[in-house]
Amino acid sequence: MSQPWLPWTPWLWPFAFSAPMEPKGIESRWATPNVVVTETQSVRLRRFGAPEASAEPILIVAPYAIHGAGIVDFAEGHSLVATLMAAGLPGLYVLERRSATPEMRFQTIDDSLADLNVAVDDVGGRAQLVGVCQGGWLSLAYAARFPRKAASLVLAGAPVDTDAGPSGLVQATRAASPEALQGLASGGDGLISGLRMLAFFESAQIQEEDVGSILQDPETRLGDAYAEWNKATLDLPGRYWLQSAEWLFRENRLARDAFAALGRTIRLKDVTCPLFILAGADDPIAPPAQAFAARKLVGTPAAHVHKALAPCAHLSLFLGAQTLRTEWAEIALFLGAGKAAKPGVSPPSGSGGSPSGRRSVRPARKYARE
Repeated sequence: MSQPWLPWTPWLWPFAFSAPMEPKGIESRWATPNVVVTETQSVRLRRFGAPEASAEPILIVAPYAIHGAGIVDFAEGHSLVATLMAAGLPGLYVLERRSATPEMRFQTIDDSLADLNVAVDDVGGRAQLVGVCQGGWLSLAYAARFPRKAASLVLAGAPVDTDAGPSGLVQATRAASPEALQGLASGGDGLISGLRMLAFFESAQIQEEDVGSILQDPETRLGDAYAEWNKATLDLPGRYWLQSAEWLFRENRLARDAFAALGRTIRLKDVTCPLFILAGADDPIAPPAQAFAARKLVGTPAAHVHKALAPCAHLSLFLGAQTLRTEWAEIALFLGAGKAAKPGVSPPSGSGGSPSGRRSVRPARKYARE
């Protein structure tokens, strides 16, 4: 997602989003064969490939935002799932959030954390978590609430400390009155319309040449596929959306150790597992300063904290061919180093040799660029 194409005018949001609901977009399509192993009203847990009994399972936590989980498996050459599998990580799971129905309108962040907890239990009780976009801060909160269940953690394009750097999303949320946000959450049958939210962003107005830029492939023929994916929006429970807006973007509770998760106020210092942070240099949704702030907030030893800064904006972090070949190759090495790690034992800070032409994982202190 790129910068808003309409001016941020928070006082108009209740009129824009609480109007009668429009027809839903189509559900996400998947490029890689998979099996649904768990399905509830709220989520689907998908398995890709065959897990190895000796390996810590890898669970990709997809975002619960405008677009669905298909962002992690968009198309050949533009699939995070396929990239990790090709790197020798064959047993992957994806936690997919389903579009909210009126019956789900009162669901909260706690419900999302509970869904994630069930998924971790279903894959073996402990997992390497790969949090994508909004799934990143949720995974971080989960790892703080259940430290022993997080074998390692990847935060990709995830806002963590929203005081650390400016962004249009933070500025707009803080400019809106509490009454305006409450009006949003309670309108539209208690749901936030994904299609109406999409209209406030440039991604609704993408041209064919823009698709090439996002996919980092000027010769792409995936314009129609991108347009179809872009229409596959999710509706969100109003209460969940309101908590996310207030707790994360307005009040910055996660970074301030004031975030309540399943009956307990969590502390990020309780996160001690190996950590990899990926940010986009031109990302307006999760600017580098907001994302990289996590490394100073967690309790993971510095030698086991890694980061990478990709020269791209938000969507290219997950869909871009170049980003998948470089930064995600590093993340694959990071995950590979920990896939057979025993509980309570961190993998070595170096992950061995890297594939030809790819950089190896490096500790955060060796990255000069913030």
